[in-house]
Amino acid sequence: WSTTTSTRVPAGSRAWRSAMGGALGGACLALACSGAAASGSAPGTDDSTGPWSVSGHLMSQLRARLDDGHAMSATQRAWIETQWQSGPVSLLASGYVDWDPLASYRSSTVRTRLHELTLGTYAGDWRIDAGRRRLRWGAADGRSVLDLINPVDLSDPFLGGMRNTTRLPSWMATVEREALGGRLQMVWAPRAGVGRLPESGSPWEPSVLRQQREAAGAAPTRVETPARPEYGLRWIRYGNGFDIEMLAYQGHAREPLSLGDGRFAAPAVRTFGMAVQGVLGGNGLRG
Repeated sequence: WSTTTSTRVPAGSRAWRSAMGGALGGACLALACSGAAASGSAPGTDDSTGPWSVSGHLMSQLRARLDDGHAMSATQRAWIETQWQSGPVSLLASGYVDWDPLASYRSSTVRTRLHELTLGTYAGDWRIDAGRRRLRWGAADGRSVLDLINPVDLSDPFLGGMRNTTRLPSWMATVEREALGGRLQMVWAPRAGVGRLPESGSPWEPSVLRQQREAAGAAPTRVETPARPEYGLRWIRYGNGFDIEMLAYQGHAREPLSLGDGRFAAPAVRTFGMAVQGVLGGNGLRG
């Protein structure tokens, strides 16, 4: 079973500064901090001025096995994100700090990561974005076979309450504009994003992976991917009760393939796809 609580507070408020200090200092769990922040901050309070906007949230998650009640993880996360806007130029950055006292299999129970860092602007009718980001293709509710850009993170498949595989941000550049009655988007990644496998000894490590690691005498945590660029083209049109999406993509598979001897790789793929969804009477249709 898994239980998660998350509270979002504006970073400019006194409650946010107090909660962040408690979470990062290890003086309390994020669950307690988020409760204090929720009760101490007024809705919509934000002391920030100018082009900068800063916000974040605190999350506490506890997961345990149903058969014997064994605690598997107790992740406490402090997430912060900022946006900057000046004329046609914008900047988006986000990152987080995790603390899991049960993650004794890692070299450290504290983990800090940069999530997204994207710079964007307009050039005439074109929108241009470049940096480290997540780009969703296909339906966002659940698993989409057209979601091809970002690699998967299998190290903790349920972190954040997600019921599907977690997508990792990767470095890319995109250009898009209105065209042909819809939205045209092109993406270029100088190097394929690399997936992440469950760490050795973690509760999410499958027995098959553990056996391969033992046989190979190694504990790989990443997937081998050739240093080749990836390309994608997507057109989507939102209509009155009917949406259509078409795409072409040349890159690498998002989920790793076992090569034996403790080696994993993402094979090269070339994909053409189309998705349609609409409403017929009181029914929703998707294909």
